[in-house]
Amino acid sequence: MELQAVRGTRDLLPGETEKWAEVEKWGRAVFAAFGYRELRTPLFEHTELFQRGVGETTDIVTKEMYTFEDRKGRSLTLRPEGTAPVVRAYLEHHLGQGEAGQAKLYYLGPMFRYERPQAGRYRQFFQIGAEAIGYDHPSSDAESISMLVEFLARLGLSGLSVDLNTVGCPDCRPDYHRELLAFLKSREDRLSPDSRERLGRNPLRVLDSKLPQDIEATAGAPKTFNFLCTSCSAHFAGVQRHLGLLGVPFELQARLVRGLDYYTRTVFEVKSGRLGAQNAVAGGGRYDQLVGQFGGPARPAVGFGVGLDRLMALLQESGALIETEPEAHVAVVAVGEKAFPRCLALAHQFRRSLFNGFPVRTFLDLNPGRGVKSQMKRASASGATYAVILGDEELAKGEATVKDMVSEEQFSAPLGNVVQEIGARLELKGGKP
Repeated sequence: MELQAVRGTRDLLPGETEKWAEVEKWGRAVFAAFGYRELRTPLFEHTELFQRGVGETTDIVTKEMYTFEDRKGRSLTLRPEGTAPVVRAYLEHHLGQGEAGQAKLYYLGPMFRYERPQAGRYRQFFQIGAEAIGYDHPSSDAESISMLVEFLARLGLSGLSVDLNTVGCPDCRPDYHRELLAFLKSREDRLSPDSRERLGRNPLRVLDSKLPQDIEATAGAPKTFNFLCTSCSAHFAGVQRHLGLLGVPFELQARLVRGLDYYTRTVFEVKSGRLGAQNAVAGGGRYDQLVGQFGGPARPAVGFGVGLDRLMALLQESGALIETEPEAHVAVVAVGEKAFPRCLALAHQFRRSLFNGFPVRTFLDLNPGRGVKSQMKRASASGATYAVILGDEELAKGEATVKDMVSEEQFSAPLGNVVQEIGARLELKGGKP
């Protein structure tokens, strides 16, 4: 048997990982600007966390979770989404500040769902998300959406659309559910088998179906915003008003319900037409009951998750993401084995020095017997801006021969000052590590 990655998973290779790191860097920078701090949770949790949080009738819990028993018979699950673990950590470690228990937290990392792999969708996939807990004003919903849009804009994306809806609250949702169920029952024979199954468990999930058969059968379904209580109606109007103040365009989408049971009031998605039928790049909403469901005090909350696999595919296709190379700014080349120990020490000196706040990226061929021509070829392939060449002649003079790998100009620099000399020249070139 030829060993390969498990179906639905993949390796992120050198050349790709640099691009992922760039996207993650912008996420951290944008979220920090809005006052969010990073939280890292375990890859697996007690299964009950997701049953109680995500919902026992959702496809995630009934069909898609990777669940197993440990050696003591405890049921554990690889996390299928990020919000429930964040709320668990928020409660366990008392992360809320002030009387309202406010906390702004973001996370990134792998999630796991057993579903059919397709374009931009994997069984191990990656998310970056943000949760604002303890915030109930509609401006916090608008801020969360605007932060998401700002993050995507910083990556160079344009032409994305924001879909907005509300699913009401426990006070007004039952009336809507009754009307929706009656409507769907009248068309049950036109629904897909999966949607007919959902009717008895959670009719709202039928609207979440992306199958053309279900979309056609549910055309004209009751709209959630026609059943809102006074409080939910005012909140939804406030979200729209604040999005307008922030200059974030959106469209009302009555079919948008999201796939998780914990959502209340606002739900939203950011979509791209470049990703086929499964075109949601990011989505989220408000979940005002989840903290209480986990045994904590009543705490309103709003957040979102970004599917990084889909986002990377979109960036690649649109050309928005700048191609990055793991450039080594400096290469140290040994002419003969006698010079190698001094080259090794010099490479270490470069790596310990700082340029633009980072260690200087330095290439050194660790095969002392390799010829100079071969080393220079490898130095060029590494992306080095300068090659520092040391041989018997240079050691005798106490100097290094430095070659500009772009202009091919050569000059000499004292061994004791070569790091500073190259650093100054990189500064003039506007180089970045």
